[in-house]
Amino acid sequence: MIGELFAARNKVREQNSAHHYYKVLVVDVYGNYETLLVTDNELERIRDRSRKNRDEQVQPVWHTRLYVSLVRLARKIRLELF
Repeated sequence: MIGELFAARNKVREQNSAHHYYKVLVVDVYGNYETLLVTDNELERIRDRSRKNRDEQVQPVWHTRLYVSLVRLARKIRLELF
């Protein structure tokens, strides 16, 4: 899976809920898109688990690296134009 985190403000906040959260669009192993909503605490817990299990981390393949490079380039160009 590859995804990108987007910060979002929690517009309909209930008591004890986070002020903001992150949303990420991922593609699962079947090719289906799925949006995940993650709070700061959940993100930190996920990162801790990943750090503790380095042998389980996924390394990007060449076409993923190419995609990420193109996205970064497009953002840089867009920022420079506006």
